[in-house]
Amino acid sequence: MLEQFSEEKSRALENPRIMGVALFVIDEYGNTLVFQNNQTKEATQKVRGQLTVPAETLEAEERLSKDVLPRTIIEEVGYIHSAKPIQRGIIRMYTPGASIGVICLEIPTTRASVNINPKDFGEVSNPRWVPLADIDNRMMRIGSWDIPLFRSPLKEGAQNILKARAGERFPQIQTVNCVLPAELFKFLKQNPGPVYSVK
Repeated sequence: MLEQFSEEKSRALENPRIMGVALFVIDEYGNTLVFQNNQTKEATQKVRGQLTVPAETLEAEERLSKDVLPRTIIEEVGYIHSAKPIQRGIIRMYTPGASIGVICLEIPTTRASVNINPKDFGEVSNPRWVPLADIDNRMMRIGSWDIPLFRSPLKEGAQNILKARAGERFPQIQTVNCVLPAELFKFLKQNPGPVYSVK
């Protein structure tokens, strides 16, 4: 069950300020569904223009499989026929404003089974399918800064899935420090239009 965590996982998630879930919706060709961020949030180090997977925050008293998973699909994807998630590890992400525990879920599916029509389309746009192995260290340029094209912790989540598929020990627990320059967020606030380019 998704609610049942091992002692090792529980220790990794001790007292996180924020708990979240990230969905890696993967088609029959090994591609995962990503969107482009339309918003910037310094507290969670989210930058507009970056690519992200569907993700949501767990609210108090919510259960992962019965509450958060269906809500995340409706709000961030639209509809997935017969979604059967597989837990693929946990990422503990440290930002200047929060400690965030991210539960990574793989949802194997087919493109025909996915209706991309997220309720929160204002926050994201430009859905596309990207090979899982292509979620890497590519950068994008904003002003004078180079930042990751794929928002943290996408790369680590993709690595967990690839490792699990290759038969490595599961679960994988990783720690990520995500600290982008404060000056970058000031620049984005002063320049609300498109200011990024992919390297």
